Amino acid sequence: MDLDKIKSIVNSALKAGAEEAEVFYLINDVFTARIANSKILEPKGVVDEGIAVRVIANGGLGFSATNDLSEEGIMMAVKRALKVARRRPLPFKYSLPKPQPYSPVEGIYDKELAQISREKAVELAYRALNAAIQYDKRVVDVSGTLNIVKYNIKIANSNGVEAEDRGTFLEGVIATTAREAGVESEGYESTACRILKDYEPEKIGQESAKMAVDGLKAEKINEGTYCIVLAPRAAADLALRVGYFSHPIIAKSTYQFFLGKEGQKVASEKLSILDDPRMPRGPYSCSIDDEGVPSQTKYLIKNGVFKGFYYDSYAAAMNGKTSTGNGFRPYGPAGFTRLPGKNFLTEPSAAPSTLIIKGGDFKADEIISDVKDGLLIKHMHYVRVTNPVRGDYTAVLRMGLYKIRNGEIVSAVKKSRLVDNIMSILNNVDAVANDVKVAGQWGRYAVAPTLRISKVRIVPV
Repeated sequence: MDLDKIKSIVNSALKAGAEEAEVFYLINDVFTARIANSKILEPKGVVDEGIAVRVIANGGLGFSATNDLSEEGIMMAVKRALKVARRRPLPFKYSLPKPQPYSPVEGIYDKELAQISREKAVELAYRALNAAIQYDKRVVDVSGTLNIVKYNIKIANSNGVEAEDRGTFLEGVIATTAREAGVESEGYESTACRILKDYEPEKIGQESAKMAVDGLKAEKINEGTYCIVLAPRAAADLALRVGYFSHPIIAKSTYQFFLGKEGQKVASEKLSILDDPRMPRGPYSCSIDDEGVPSQTKYLIKNGVFKGFYYDSYAAAMNGKTSTGNGFRPYGPAGFTRLPGKNFLTEPSAAPSTLIIKGGDFKADEIISDVKDGLLIKHMHYVRVTNPVRGDYTAVLRMGLYKIRNGEIVSAVKKSRLVDNIMSILNNVDAVANDVKVAGQWGRYAVAPTLRISKVRIVPV
């Protein structure tokens, strides 16, 4: 669908009674190869195409979405949005975004990845699978997925916004099980990239298998407070938590850790976290947000000081601010609730894009070498802030947990649980490495280095 057609739908909404109107168009081309029981299953491609309509009418804000792009289907969506607006009054003055100039971000669309054949895509999945299987004879099962996404979005509204963006995205996930003498252990590795040549399938297969094999000799530890080192994937979770707490509406209603603290210290001065949708090749970098507002780089925490919240146009109007280009249409983790990639089925709301923990001056092995008695955490499951007032923070450490003694990684550790306070953890970061990388899991990634935290409570399970 071209922009002229999208603008014509905007005009149709105005003629039907809207005071302001916006149309968001998406085509999302997805290829998925699922791995289970050490085999490639269900290699398949799906094209998801549709529009979302927002209208301001009769003092209310209405929304509707459809993948029926016939004239009748489109008009039905417009009428539904108008009907919703009549029943959903706005509690404050709100207007759709105004046009602003924007520039493309480098490295978010790769022609080679966009045109990859199914045969080559399946070969990538096999390479990761085989690397895990061949790593060690004790590896008995491999599962995972390969997701390749090509998308194009176009946005027009009645205030003159006309914008479009496109991108490619690849995610590779390998989960491994090893077995020896009746003992089983798990391993996991994943990565995401925007450019095909950045993907190293053998690396994720081998790293997952190594974690599983290491765990076969895991030792139990005593409950206590330890100096811990977070590998990039575990550190990425801190960036994602800070991103969640920096949502202006969530901060007022639930997780109020940063509320009213602009310009105040909330973390270690060694910690800086920013949202940078302008980062070349960033996992969620973009030229515009899903409202057509230009993307921009912003610090959430800089040298331990909270710099402020991010905003979409709605949250900005609610708080007397301006949009920071963070109006995105949220989606669930890839492979669980919906297709990987972009989404047109929900309204835009405030969300971060490419979250980054700024790298420090040390090498990862240097910050490990200073640890006398501690733990290395490579992977965390079921991470939760269980008390939004106190900030109680918990995570299951069921794999990728290692003992550090006198500056050396000496053994894997059996399943344990991290039980501490999220604000204490942020404030106890005492060293940041320079090994910044894209890290995360199941559709949620940040850019993070290795971090050291001086004291964290760990409980064996």
